[in-house]
Amino acid sequence: MRLKARKYFSATSNKQVDHLSYLTLDKEYIALGLDFDNPKLAYIEADNGQPAYVNIDSFEILSNYIPSAWVVDYNPKLQKARLFPKTWLEANSFWEKLINQEDPKIVNLYCNERDKIYAEEP
Repeated sequence: MRLKARKYFSATSNKQVDHLSYLTLDKEYIALGLDFDNPKLAYIEADNGQPAYVNIDSFEILSNYIPSAWVVDYNPKLQKARLFPKTWLEANSFWEKLINQEDPKIVNLYCNERDKIYAEEP
């Protein structure tokens, strides 16, 4: 799923903000995952090369292609759905370990799936 940054919206609210240091307007990004919470989030690799979650309202969707590795994870109690590579959803505390660079296996898993998603995007 190819996205183009058009506006800046807070990742923790649905409010428009003046600037996000990790996002460049009119730049294209590839979605690495989607979280349909409130606000709805797209996970991307940010301008600094680090994974980041960004309010989906910040983007125009250029390609709605869904990567083959993505699966739906639905929590009926929370009425929350998300789309991510299955291997990321199966890994315990995946995002926390990735952001904190705690586990080289998690970083490797992220890089492998990211590269597959990038290669698959039409």
